[in-house]
Amino acid sequence: MTKKKISSVLKIVCVLLSIVATVNATGLRASEYLNAYSATVYADGNSDMSVDVIVYGADKMDKIGVQSLRIEEKYSENGSWHHYDTLYGSNDPDDFYDYGKYTFLNTFYFNGTPGYYYRVIATVYAGNSHGSDTGSTPSLAVRCK
Repeated sequence: MTKKKISSVLKIVCVLLSIVATVNATGLRASEYLNAYSATVYADGNSDMSVDVIVYGADKMDKIGVQSLRIEEKYSENGSWHHYDTLYGSNDPDDFYDYGKYTFLNTFYFNGTPGYYYRVIATVYAGNSHGSDTGSTPSLAVRCK
């Protein structure tokens, strides 16, 4: 397993554990179809950025994952956010969705500009034969290395 893959797996496990602890402690539920979801951005170095997205279904879902990832950037810490790119699940359903699962988790990659700040707004989805729901969650901002 490559160093990058091991790092990604460890990041996902850490985020997963923190969300499970939060949900268990507070009894939070996002909706009838979504228990919880999060997006976390990392600066991996050499202009490489990664985004971990985790979606917890309220039950076993026919389809669960990410409808879109809106990537925003700003040029300085005090600047304003600008649209950078949007990745759509409909363009790559194999990476953006799982089927017949309780949980979806994946890491997505993009290139940034060193010194710029990036955040992602993830729109997540979960659905079964009874209906579906979407939710949106922003990540924290991270400075590209």
